[in-house]
Amino acid sequence: MAAKDPVGAVLIVGGGISGMQSALDLGDSGFKVYVVDNKPTIGGVMAQLDKTFPTNDCAMCIMAPKLVGVGKHRNVEIITCAEVDKVEGKAGAFRVSLVKQPRRVDEEKCTGCGVCSQKCPVEAIDLYQEGTMSRAAIYVDYPQAVPLKYYIDKDRCIGCGICEGECPAGAVAYDQKEEIVTLDVGSVILSPGFDEFGAEAMKEYGHGRYPNVISSIEFERMLSATGPFRGTVMRPSDGRIPAKVAFIQCVGSRDEHHGHNFCSSVWCMHAIKEAMIAQEHTEGLSAHIYFMDIRAFGKEFDDYVEKAQTEFGIGMTRSNRVADITEVPGSKDLVVSYIEGEDIIQDTYIEACGRIEEYLQNPDVPFFVWLRFLTVQKLALAHRKHLGVQARAVSREVALHRGPLPAATSAALAAQLVGQLTTPSEAAMKAEMKIQLEQALN
Repeated sequence: MAAKDPVGAVLIVGGGISGMQSALDLGDSGFKVYVVDNKPTIGGVMAQLDKTFPTNDCAMCIMAPKLVGVGKHRNVEIITCAEVDKVEGKAGAFRVSLVKQPRRVDEEKCTGCGVCSQKCPVEAIDLYQEGTMSRAAIYVDYPQAVPLKYYIDKDRCIGCGICEGECPAGAVAYDQKEEIVTLDVGSVILSPGFDEFGAEAMKEYGHGRYPNVISSIEFERMLSATGPFRGTVMRPSDGRIPAKVAFIQCVGSRDEHHGHNFCSSVWCMHAIKEAMIAQEHTEGLSAHIYFMDIRAFGKEFDDYVEKAQTEFGIGMTRSNRVADITEVPGSKDLVVSYIEGEDIIQDTYIEACGRIEEYLQNPDVPFFVWLRFLTVQKLALAHRKHLGVQARAVSREVALHRGPLPAATSAALAAQLVGQLTTPSEAAMKAEMKIQLEQALN
């Protein structure tokens, strides 16, 4: 039964950026606030973004202070791995029942040290990285996560007991059960976020069939310095640098066949931002956006669109809708077809500058580029055994080369390392990376 008297507490359903800001505002005003999220951490989709429009500021730089603020606020209580089961009562006096799923890690004991994840022998697809990398069966999504408490994936955990034995805090609790949490609140704010449209349903675009067709959030992880490619734009099929990138807008939008009669208020600006950042990250890259209508209704949004066209030279084509995307056999290049007037136009999107051998011939390439190459090679080695069962996910990690490189190429890279690593710490790094490189290339 709900409380009879008004309750001065607020429940916020959803711990994304809007839910966090609401929690901070209400908490600062003296209200008791409960933030409920069905995931192990709060942050929502913004935690996956590289930059934000219209300022192109770092998304995590904006969000991290809010994460810390919510996590440490004396008036805010975070309840993760939970969903609302039912709400009873009336405005001012609600009783809310939550179903809280087991984390299998004691939040009071866990210090977030990460030893358990390092020792875990199981690999699973990392959904935070949109399936482009692997993670352990016990994990946190990202280093700034709040709460910084590890979570055991029950579907991947084999119950080996290694994490339980290695945890210095004794926080692993395999026997945790589902529980019901009851809250009395005066108001409920719904901030549930969104789910991505399943682009696989639009078979004409080839998402899920063509490796070089990816979603906007997958591309966002590609652009991120903490993503699988460390911010480098690469073709998932072969690791080559693309010459051109197409952004297909309005996929599933205003489409009665897929149950969406509405238009998004976000994705026009999101695509323009990604096109700008992609060109900043990859010299010589050409970006083109295909759309039905541009929704630029926010403050300085029109200026942002104009900047993309005039300063960045981003192409924009307004058409009915892109008809289809086809893949060129062998090269994995893509052909985008659309109607302009009475004509059928076909634009081809191809790779540009090739594989690592071509980079090695350039003595002006900075050293951090070699480190990035080696990092990707290291990932390729670690996950090569999964080729076939997770080919689509692994292909994005094998960013430079699937097969062995010529001996001369390997020797040239080793020489580059020997010439530029001088301090003891760098020398140790060199030795480790040379071993990883030899294993990956031979």
